[in-house]
Amino acid sequence: MERSFNSRILYVISPGWPKDDAAGFIEATETLERFSYGVTMIAPGEVAMLSSSATGYFQSEANLIKEVTKALTDLLLRPVNVGIGNGLFAARLAALHSAIIPQDKIQEFLAPLSVRYLPDKQIADFLLKLGIKTLGEFGAIGEGMILERLGLSGKWCHDLAKGKLYDLNFQQKERAFTRHIIFDPPSFSYEQILFNVKQLSESFIDSIAKQGLLVTSILLKINFDDSQNAERLWYSNSFFNKRNLVDRVRWFLEILQPTGAIEQIEFTAKDIVSNGYFQDNLSFEQVKENPRLDKALEHIEVLLGTDRIYKSIIKPGRRPACDRGKIFYDSKVEIPYIKSGFRTDELTEDGAIFYESLTDQEVFLPIDKLSRPWPSNIPTFHPGIFYEDPVEIDIFNKNAIKVSVNHKALMSDTPYFIVATKFKKKISSCFGPWPISEFWWDESKFKRFAYLQLITEDEIALLVYSFKQQWYLAGIYD
Repeated sequence: MERSFNSRILYVISPGWPKDDAAGFIEATETLERFSYGVTMIAPGEVAMLSSSATGYFQSEANLIKEVTKALTDLLLRPVNVGIGNGLFAARLAALHSAIIPQDKIQEFLAPLSVRYLPDKQIADFLLKLGIKTLGEFGAIGEGMILERLGLSGKWCHDLAKGKLYDLNFQQKERAFTRHIIFDPPSFSYEQILFNVKQLSESFIDSIAKQGLLVTSILLKINFDDSQNAERLWYSNSFFNKRNLVDRVRWFLEILQPTGAIEQIEFTAKDIVSNGYFQDNLSFEQVKENPRLDKALEHIEVLLGTDRIYKSIIKPGRRPACDRGKIFYDSKVEIPYIKSGFRTDELTEDGAIFYESLTDQEVFLPIDKLSRPWPSNIPTFHPGIFYEDPVEIDIFNKNAIKVSVNHKALMSDTPYFIVATKFKKKISSCFGPWPISEFWWDESKFKRFAYLQLITEDEIALLVYSFKQQWYLAGIYD
């Protein structure tokens, strides 16, 4: 398949399809090949194809979708979501909403949808914590500001949010990136094959990464000892890493169900992009699971009752004091739902609901709920005590001159004393400052803080911050 996957795409999703059953879903791929060329399985349960030629044959995109839906439901004996849009990103969202997105209405269709749909999940999390919830709000931010704050990966997502067809600046390669492994003797053992494929994947991905590149489509070739050869081109909505590359091999073997032993497996990078488009430039708190702690708490819960044990949760907040809450230990967070589909008879003449819904009933999809703290450069170990109303303090240097923080987050001098209404303490060490800009995309709401961690001579650790040249005590560490 060629890189024309930035044109008109028909996308199919089978809701709830097992993510490890590629063999069962290959029939859907083969069925679509009867309608058009350029068919690719994105993942088990998701398949896409170029739709332009098939649309001409069936006279309209609506007719094409009806024929595809009937063929696939008859084949799979389960419902499917089918949609058409420009490019993989918009086409997938069209399928999720069972809609046809007119070519001149893509941006309007995307605007009210959650930024959670963006392929870069880290960028999506970051935007939600900034209070930017929809693709329309994200797309309205100036491109220069996006490049400055989020880099090339942010610009890529920004273009997708605006409905721009974007090919990730695919580069023409003077030489192909290829890696292969030979099994001598040929192997029937899937366990041995996948173990070696894992090592091959690491070598393959690393060889590309050393060039400052990432791969977004890969040609997989497998040779068998009975002279049978098989190949498939795999696409990704973002980029391939060592893990999902092994998944593609496993899916391919499930689909082939070969009778011969494997002699050779080869990877070839078809489309590559600068790794700047997917740069890992944000930092979030990672909460590790503790099975032993959970087991102990469950035991205590049995003894004392479910209403006596609480746990701390992370909730949305723009300051450290806002990101913690307390709920019952066995509580489950319910995800609210919103109506995201419309009957065709609800379409308005003025185009308020401008896309054609292909469902007979309303569709309800989960809306995203913020679940992590406001991101910042403050180390992730949080104070045990926060002040709901921060306490005004002053910080002085050795000469009793107030210490300030300038616009570049540089302190005027080394902190030596911290003074509040009821105490004065000598500072033994300090860390920071860490600048945080709130609402940087909206000048009317813009605020800039600088956080500082202090340890006093009596070994008390404090979190303080500067705002408009005034220092505040935000919290105390345990």
